[in-house]
Amino acid sequence: MASTRKNSPTRITNSFVERAELPAQGQLIYRDQTLKGFGLRVTSGGVKAFILEKRINRRVRRIKVGRYPELTAEQARKQAQILLGAIACGRDPIRERRELEVSTKSLREVYREFLAVRQLKPSTKRDYDRAMDDAFRAWGDFPIHRISQDMVLDRYETLCIRGKTAASRHMRFLRALFNFAQSRYVDESNNPILGNNPVQVLTKLKAWHRPSRRRSYIPDNQLTIWFESVHSLAQQGDSEFMRTAMDYLQFLLLTGLRREEAARLTWDRVDLEEATFLVTDTKNHHDHALPLSDFLANLLAESQGVSSSEYVFPGTGPRGHLVNAYKPVQRVRQMSGVEFCLHDLRRTYATAADALDLSSRVLKRLLNHRLPSDVTDGYIVTDVHRLRQPMQQITNYLLSKGGVRATVVRFPGVPSPQLEPNHCFKP
Repeated sequence: MASTRKNSPTRITNSFVERAELPAQGQLIYRDQTLKGFGLRVTSGGVKAFILEKRINRRVRRIKVGRYPELTAEQARKQAQILLGAIACGRDPIRERRELEVSTKSLREVYREFLAVRQLKPSTKRDYDRAMDDAFRAWGDFPIHRISQDMVLDRYETLCIRGKTAASRHMRFLRALFNFAQSRYVDESNNPILGNNPVQVLTKLKAWHRPSRRRSYIPDNQLTIWFESVHSLAQQGDSEFMRTAMDYLQFLLLTGLRREEAARLTWDRVDLEEATFLVTDTKNHHDHALPLSDFLANLLAESQGVSSSEYVFPGTGPRGHLVNAYKPVQRVRQMSGVEFCLHDLRRTYATAADALDLSSRVLKRLLNHRLPSDVTDGYIVTDVHRLRQPMQQITNYLLSKGGVRATVVRFPGVPSPQLEPNHCFKP
């Protein structure tokens, strides 16, 4: 930006502002000779604004006093004198102005800015929206800088009455909002304007409620009735949806996928010739390639033959894929007497892998869990086909325990797995 003393007047007046020459490009600054630091900045677009330049904390800072004609030259001069007096008393008008701006930011405004910057998964955004509309509805229009540690403690205890897991999840969201605000709202030296994150008081006082981790799964002696109940879904009303749910539940159990990872699976990510599939947009942000066991390859081949959707497990809603499996899960619970949730199927898969004495490294790769930080691990490249045998072993184990007998059609180019002696497939 251009800066020059060209045509600088002895005293900036309204008449001088009116006839001030505009630069061909950029900006031009005229400095008043009677009030040191006071000046007029004009741009090639015709914008005229009064400024004050003064050293604050060992740095020359430029403060915008106001635009012309909203302020006259004399009004701007008086305002500049007030600012000079404040600076002489050790104050920083730029920081004070920024603090005043931040002090008016409500929690909801900060959340809107947070969404504009962060790239969130749709499911994550839904969780955050739910937290804003439910847990922190009363704080939506409240200035964020006035949310105190005591308010956080009281709100957390109230939320814990409804559920400790959800309460902790909502507070982690609030902590993330404050961390975002501290990074976004800074002064000229990049120091945060907001004080300490009030949610940190839960850590300092060790006040987080640690709910016991769920360890529920479907035991071996309940797998037979569970499979029978799942297979009966195809004969229920709304058979197309129930048939999809039947395949979905079996797919979850025999792959160990998280429910949304399976629900969002598209046909272009499935290779039936190689009997593999690829899960993208995962929890740890790493694409997850897995082999299909022979049972699953046949299940998907049959589904693909009658599907007109891009999704392997289609739904009727706007998202296009299966979203809510509550109804079929409830029916399976009622028919089988087996109490389970969708994530229990993932734990059942992992429990079967443990019963087969698969190594922890193999299990972590099958579940797409991060491996421990190890230099050697960075040199290991796992080919998806190396997971084929353990994947098949888990399928054989679960189907055998579930009493499922299935005729398997082999696919060209796909090696036949070495089945366990007690497998339940027809030859």
